[in-house]
Amino acid sequence: MDVPISSMIIDNRKINDFKILTFNGYKKTEVIKELQNAILNQILEDSCYWYCELHISGQLRELWKIIFTISFKNINFDNPFLFEWLIFKHIKYQKLILQYQKGFEYESRNNQEIRNLLIDVITIITLSNKNKRFLDLPKIKVHDFYEEKMANKVILNVLISDGIIYNDEDKELRTAIKQIYHHLSQQMTKFEDLLYWYCWIEALEKLKKQNKLTFYIKKRKINNIKERHYRNWNWIIWKIILKIGGKTNEINMLYEFYKKNIGKPYSKFIIFNAFYLIKFNDHNLFNKPLIETYETRIKACINVNELYLAKKNENSVESSAGEQKIIINDKKYDVNNELYAEEVKKDMIKKEEETVNILNEIITNKPKIKKIKEIKPQTLTKKKQKQIIIEKNQQKIMEKMDIFNNLICTKEGGVLPPFETPKRGTNSSYEEESDF
Repeated sequence: MDVPISSMIIDNRKINDFKILTFNGYKKTEVIKELQNAILNQILEDSCYWYCELHISGQLRELWKIIFTISFKNINFDNPFLFEWLIFKHIKYQKLILQYQKGFEYESRNNQEIRNLLIDVITIITLSNKNKRFLDLPKIKVHDFYEEKMANKVILNVLISDGIIYNDEDKELRTAIKQIYHHLSQQMTKFEDLLYWYCWIEALEKLKKQNKLTFYIKKRKINNIKERHYRNWNWIIWKIILKIGGKTNEINMLYEFYKKNIGKPYSKFIIFNAFYLIKFNDHNLFNKPLIETYETRIKACINVNELYLAKKNENSVESSAGEQKIIINDKKYDVNNELYAEEVKKDMIKKEEETVNILNEIITNKPKIKKIKEIKPQTLTKKKQKQIIIEKNQQKIMEKMDIFNNLICTKEGGVLPPFETPKRGTNSSYEEESDF
């Protein structure tokens, strides 16, 4: 669906032009920080402003990464209906973005459906309550792996279902997996202990890899997952979650979403939300609406094109000034300012030098000269040496005979025909000189 012409973004720049600076000359890293802060502090006007800047700059992956990270890490079950709704919106977005070729997804800034979808998502997560539930995660240190320290943490004689972990897998990993199984299956245990043992396994894997120690995990074939991920220990965690939590709609939804986002910065927070859902299985969690201020949501969607128009006009004002600007914390700087990325300057100089060099080659039309390798002197064989001596002697004889022929004249004053060198095997008074 096309947008109104007045708010249509028309620009010749490509996606590679927005690696450091955004559409309106903002530093991209600063825009990301401002958007995160606006969402976390529930400032809707700023959230809309900065998300729009990322969208028209083609930074859609960055935008969705911010959306998912904040949703799973900072909002989680303070808005219990958010996950299902958000995943539904993302699936819809993926279908819409397929109409654009790879590398040209930034053209979606002129798609009305995608504009409406993104501002709706930004409005919902901005106005959702935030918490610090998963912010202060346990920090695992080296002494946490000592037997004395573990003795105070480990629950002994934990029975675990067959097929979850095998005896030939990493010994320390098996210990931690049993602790997670225990704390997740027992309602009276602390939720913090679940997070502790998960972070403990993360630190264990990192420590063993750093010291080049074996961290053996069997391959677990997972549908629609590439083979390189078969040895990921998180599949053991998910087996526990599915075993204890049951295959409810919410658990299955989180599991399938994790499979599509394995290795992402927010992937472990998906697991934490599954832990929380099982540990605090309270139906009252789902009594909250997706958004309380529905009118604000409607107003944001109605005014979405005005937002893009304002961004378009902002670019026109900057362009008409004749100087490129960067804007950080509401302050504008010229291109020559030290805050302007050095990478951009170097790239511009390099391109200019390359262009000048090409033009010079065309004007002067100088051919390219290849270096000639020096020929090293070779040692001659005896046979070759003899052949050279013979040829030199023949040359001397020919020179002498030429002089002699020139001096002989006939009685009538004519010139005799030139002397011919006799051939071998003929009767001649002349004998060829030889080295033998």
